[in-house]
Amino acid sequence: MSSTLVVFDIGGVLVRIRHSWDEILNALGEAPLARTSPWRHVDYDPLTDYQDGTLDEDAYLSQVGGDLGLTPQRAREAHIAMLETDYVGALELIEDLRRAGVQTACLSNTNALHWVALADPQRHPAIAALDKRFASFEIRVNKPEPNSYRAVAESFPGVERKIFFDDNAGNVVAAINLGWEAHRIDPEGNPPAQMRRILIESGVL
Repeated sequence: MSSTLVVFDIGGVLVRIRHSWDEILNALGEAPLARTSPWRHVDYDPLTDYQDGTLDEDAYLSQVGGDLGLTPQRAREAHIAMLETDYVGALELIEDLRRAGVQTACLSNTNALHWVALADPQRHPAIAALDKRFASFEIRVNKPEPNSYRAVAESFPGVERKIFFDDNAGNVVAAINLGWEAHRIDPEGNPPAQMRRILIESGVL
């Protein structure tokens, strides 16, 4: 087995997502928010608290419903609608890494509601193909906190080289500060192709 580990973020890296509440409401056929700029859920504090386990599901959905003007059930549907599908080429990239003897994992700021969908191999085969999966709500810490990366590293003893892909600059910097090779991915620019190019250039593939 290779002494190299490749770690992926999920949203915007392996799985296409809707990045703002405006996109989500539009997908559900709901009225748009009365805002002058998009409201990105990455900046939504209740989601951060839900994903690190400090806010429970009912309280989170109640907050979403209140902020978006939705019923609790509709708030649940809005939350699930953040997720779309695996990027084309994501599964093939992971399979090629496996054939090369490279270990793989994901490290994602995510939550129990999304994890049910992400763990479905029919819906997200790229996630199912990974060797291990690390979710913030399970390890109870969000990126870019150093302990989130340490949770992954400790699960792969003996791995000398860790390569990390994320679409968030702060998460990339945090990984670099821990000695990982980390790269920011553009979610709108064919992430699997970007990562494949980097992995070829770095001699992994």
